[in-house]
Amino acid sequence: MDSVLEVEWPALACGDEVALESSGELLEPLWNTLHSVPLENDCHRALHTEALARFNDLADARNARLASARTHMPLALTLLLYFGGFSLVGSMGLVAIENFWIHAVITASLASAVSHLLYVVADLDDAFDGDWQVPREPFERARRFIAKRIVNNGSR
Repeated sequence: MDSVLEVEWPALACGDEVALESSGELLEPLWNTLHSVPLENDCHRALHTEALARFNDLADARNARLASARTHMPLALTLLLYFGGFSLVGSMGLVAIENFWIHAVITASLASAVSHLLYVVADLDDAFDGDWQVPREPFERARRFIAKRIVNNGSR
């Protein structure tokens, strides 16, 4: 859990593949341990099957995080959005409104709305960085829960 919050999260935000690879290597000993457990009876096999299923869930969640961080809007779509926004605002000069101040307010309002939408699209394109990013709170809550369980089990 600490590796996700302290190593992977900043690496996902900046695209640091080396840190992501080193963090992913932490799962390999766990995988090897799961496969080396002796299965002596049906209970052990059932527990082993469940442990493998939970490990697969963990790996799937990590792969989804990596895919979200590596997937971005195509450049052509980004250029289309910016060109469309600038063209839309620029075309306001072709609209015939007699009062200059009304025309200026309408053009400024449109430019403000378009620029805000372009900012939101650009910010949402990076899932782990920016103002609207994937929240860290569920991972922090899980870390606190696990730490609390370790403390409570250690005091027994």
